Amino acid sequence: MMLLVLVMPPLALAQSPDMQTTGPCSSIVSGAGASGTSYCIGITKEALERLTNITAASQGRRLFVAEAWLSPTPMFGRPSGYKQSVNEQVFLTVRATNITAAPIVLTAAKWEIVQAKNLSKGGGSFGYRNLLWPALSVNKPIKIEAGEQVDIKFGEGLELNGMASRLRKNRDLDSAYTLPVEPTRINGDRYINWFAEQMELLYGAKAKLRLTFYEGDYKPIASLSLPLAQGVDFFYHGEAVDQKGNVQYAPRLAYDAFLGQYLEMRAKIEPGFRINTPPTTLIEVTPDPSVWGKQRYRDLGIQEQPED
Repeated sequence: MMLLVLVMPPLALAQSPDMQTTGPCSSIVSGAGASGTSYCIGITKEALERLTNITAASQGRRLFVAEAWLSPTPMFGRPSGYKQSVNEQVFLTVRATNITAAPIVLTAAKWEIVQAKNLSKGGGSFGYRNLLWPALSVNKPIKIEAGEQVDIKFGEGLELNGMASRLRKNRDLDSAYTLPVEPTRINGDRYINWFAEQMELLYGAKAKLRLTFYEGDYKPIASLSLPLAQGVDFFYHGEAVDQKGNVQYAPRLAYDAFLGQYLEMRAKIEPGFRINTPPTTLIEVTPDPSVWGKQRYRDLGIQEQPED
């Protein structure tokens, strides 16, 4: 009996040679010029210096934000009926873990724009599970059990003014592969690097979003900042470890998630646009008692993916 097996290729997760995804290193890329310098510690030396006080102040924290990402609206890059000619709204989601031994009930959450130019709030999100606004009156509290991890979406929208045209002009994105995870991710740190550089050019090197979560009657439970000129991939989970083994709590925005969702959105609404699908290798498996493992394998080559 002969068996044919379709084998997807290993994910070509592009990384700088000085970066690792195991051991004491985390993968992270920064804004302009980041492609020229990488650090095994997972974050630039300058950023680590700035993070020292944050780490000291974070001792005893109860809510740990491992991941954060922006999501484009279904009409991102399309003509808008408002004063702005193009829809450039995105929404923020964080993946947070209750690291205490008791339940946490979040009642509100907000984000603020800090040291940025050309950024503004705009629009709102409704009807989603685990959605939080700054006002208690419009929220359904989110209960997070001890050790539980949840995705929390912020109700207020962010306008990435000027970004839609830059994304459209970057034809390199059109041929990128995506990864089948949730949310969809783009595959390759050069795309993350490019997007972080655009964020820095458009909104400033020091631009950041400052997040605050509340429990009870507006009692702050956690606060953190997300620099816009730094982006990470899905290997990064909220912490960087320096060469001395010191852990730095440093949540960052996963730009691979934004770009992956952007391509996914385009594939759904743009006739003729499709996401590049990795090729599949066809392997023939034949029983053979004379060989080790009692099976013989033969590579039949690459099978092209059919058009949808």
